[in-house]
Amino acid sequence: KTTARKKTTAKKKTTARKKTTAKKKTAARKKTAARKKTAARKKTAARKKTAAKRVSAAALVEALRRAMRVGDASEREVSKLLGSITRHATADDLPALFGFLAEDADEEVQLSILLAAEGTGDGYIDRLARDLQMLAEQAPSWAATALVRIVNAGGRDLARLVEALGRNGNAAFAALDAVEASIAGTSEDDAGRVRAAMKILRTALAG
Repeated sequence: KTTARKKTTAKKKTTARKKTTAKKKTAARKKTAARKKTAARKKTAARKKTAAKRVSAAALVEALRRAMRVGDASEREVSKLLGSITRHATADDLPALFGFLAEDADEEVQLSILLAAEGTGDGYIDRLARDLQMLAEQAPSWAATALVRIVNAGGRDLARLVEALGRNGNAAFAALDAVEASIAGTSEDDAGRVRAAMKILRTALAG
């Protein structure tokens, strides 16, 4: 009988330990799940805050376009808009930035837009090559300026431009011809720089 009681007691203790261990594991799993849910909620909230903070440079460009069209924007307002565009512009805004460029417009404003586009990173050169024909028709002098700046910079930027233009096939040569044709009426120095840049690009593409 004593032996039987001992066995019964041992079984009860073992069962109790198993139950305690199971409870601890369940509690640990619940804590882990809760922590994961909390972390996921925090990440989601952070993403929402980031999205809310994201200012659309494309919208700012449109605001600038309206201000310039109406003609009642002060120099300070235009400067403020240009500063905001430069700070917030990303590769996603390049179509809007390129779409703003135009001939016979305020040169300082146009240059600021071009520099904002340049500042968006590697996507700038790829997009410039893709939209070059459109730019050559819409704002040929600014297309020429963009190309000359890249050619003068040389190195990695020039190699990337040549590679990107090469993907356009014969259309790239047509776009370069259109850009060069735009230099009629410009100063000899400017025309010389554009012709030299176009020659470098044609040679690189042909090779």
